[in-house]
Amino acid sequence: MSSRAAALLCCVITMLLAISSVHASALAARLQAPPVAPASAQTMLEGITVTVTALRALVEVGEPIEFTIRFEGESAASARIDIGETLEDASEAASEAASDDTTTAIEPDPNAPVDPSTNATPVVVRGTFDVLKLTQPVRDDAGVWTAHLTLSCYDAGTITPPSITVQWMSVVGSDAQERDGLVALPTIIIQSIVGETYDSKQFRDIRGTVEIIEPWQLWLWIISTVVVIAIVACVVYFLTRPKPIIPIPAHVWALSELTRIEAQALPAKGEFGGYYDALTAVVRTYIARRYEIPADRQTTREFLRAAQTHHLFPATQTEQLRHLLRLADLVKFANATAERSECDLHLAQARALVELTREVAPLVDDAATNRAIGSKAGVS
Repeated sequence: MSSRAAALLCCVITMLLAISSVHASALAARLQAPPVAPASAQTMLEGITVTVTALRALVEVGEPIEFTIRFEGESAASARIDIGETLEDASEAASEAASDDTTTAIEPDPNAPVDPSTNATPVVVRGTFDVLKLTQPVRDDAGVWTAHLTLSCYDAGTITPPSITVQWMSVVGSDAQERDGLVALPTIIIQSIVGETYDSKQFRDIRGTVEIIEPWQLWLWIISTVVVIAIVACVVYFLTRPKPIIPIPAHVWALSELTRIEAQALPAKGEFGGYYDALTAVVRTYIARRYEIPADRQTTREFLRAAQTHHLFPATQTEQLRHLLRLADLVKFANATAERSECDLHLAQARALVELTREVAPLVDDAATNRAIGSKAGVS
């Protein structure tokens, strides 16, 4: 087993042991606690007695708290329970009062007036009660009205729920009158499953709040990112793109090379082979570029034939080109010698060939240009 798997197994076992210890402590506290008798509260109203009994006076946090409500009295012709105002409003007030995370407690309000008709004193309660179920009173054969109420609470401690409002029809002789009053609920002990005492301030969330990103914010972020990447890519491209190579005209290159060969003064050094080799290479390359003749793959005879048959090559230069190339072959391959004057003459002939056959930019017809400009001006 790897170290990572072993560490994960240890974490799982630790969590299980912690959960088991919590449940064991809660179970032990429940077993050690003395049995609690059902709690009840009795309220005397005009002509009737209302008794509220809690089926269990000791419950755990979140467990249903069931009450049985009995209306006894000969004058009660009907009965109804209204918790739409009393219990819900008291619960909301209790939630606001408990916002300071203090321990759940009950404290009578000494300034609250006593209702003379109900003899019930309002109680300020800290704790929130949820109404899970309410069954309206039903009369049995003995004339007793019985109702059932189920609440729940997630606060721990000894808590008394708020009083509830009841309505009944009082019949005395031939006189029937609808009355209402407040009925107190018994005190309930709500036990925490995490132990007898705890400090809620010690509990915290596993992580902080998570900001929810709206879809339009996500798309805005994606579009902005794409735009920034595109701008950066364009800047990098324009800064690193290869510079355009402007081709040098063939005649400019040839004249420059001929000047370089002349400056080397190879005939004066007796290097006739190297001189004619360089001279003919410049001439062949120039003609190949100027007239698009593949001179590098042709012999001297094939090259001369291709130049003679080209329709743009001047016929007056054919004989001079043939003489230059053949003399160069004799010097290179037959070890023939040449005079310095001949070398200078052949260099001058090569330069004259380039100057004569150089490509000239087409002349612009000024008259045609003026006519075109005038026609555009007339149209506008």
